[in-house]
Amino acid sequence: MTQHQNVSTLPAFQYSQLNADRQEIRLVKVKNPSEACGEAGNIQLDMETVSLLDHPSFITLSYVWGLPSRTEPVNCNQQRLMVTTNLLTALFCLIDCFNPSKDGLFKIHAYSPIWIDGLCINQDDLEEKQSQIPLMKDIFSSSKFTVAYVGNPPTTDPVDGLASALKCFRIFPVSDTGSGDLKFHTSSRLALDEFWSQPFFSRVWIVQELILSKEILYLYGCKGKFTTWTLSGLAYVLGMPSNPYIGPVDPPKVDCPRTDKLLRNGALVNFIQTLALRRRFHNDVQSVGCSPSLCMRA
Repeated sequence: MTQHQNVSTLPAFQYSQLNADRQEIRLVKVKNPSEACGEAGNIQLDMETVSLLDHPSFITLSYVWGLPSRTEPVNCNQQRLMVTTNLLTALFCLIDCFNPSKDGLFKIHAYSPIWIDGLCINQDDLEEKQSQIPLMKDIFSSSKFTVAYVGNPPTTDPVDGLASALKCFRIFPVSDTGSGDLKFHTSSRLALDEFWSQPFFSRVWIVQELILSKEILYLYGCKGKFTTWTLSGLAYVLGMPSNPYIGPVDPPKVDCPRTDKLLRNGALVNFIQTLALRRRFHNDVQSVGCSPSLCMRA
């Protein structure tokens, strides 16, 4: 009998009630990050209830919901919790990135509590959903950082292809208004198109997450073959600093002409515009002296 089958025999997950007055939310921890790979049944989660008023330490996960059907069982508090296929894929990639048995930069976060809307909000309880959604501003602004699972490229290498394309932007950033034609290799052009064409960048929620999160770690790829970019790093190569305390980027002057054809991708344009909003928003937060979530409400 496989672990997946064992999970299927567990009792169905039962959510406890949340205290709205205490701004309670749920967080999950991965119990076995070094082993949780391959099958949904290998993932073991612990869920706990905390209050935002107590300033808990946690990270947030952002991803594309995809098909709403919850068909994959995971072990949560020794109960069977059903999740969507997209959430399961995002979990696998996050766990792989944070794997403490690997020599990765982010393994220190392997056991960090995580807020995931598809898990931490009872999707079958309309009243709870209505009370939790207004808290999302506080959740994203309070978390240490947001992990954004962008998706998996259909054809290109998520590591080499995208990195090569983004290096071209670092040489000649999108904020430059020059003319000409930036010569991408075919593979780099395809990698760039596939990255910005991911459904993740068309989500409505991305604007709120991008503006409110202290930092964002973008995960792109799956199953041991993925690349990571922080929001600051991605903004930097685009020549658009994401934080108000970072001055304008002065890229190296090289003979690498570009064209505004690069800006015809709607998702890229929206991302750049949102970076500008983020910078302006955090400048306002600093000048007014209020928290990001309160300023967002105002």
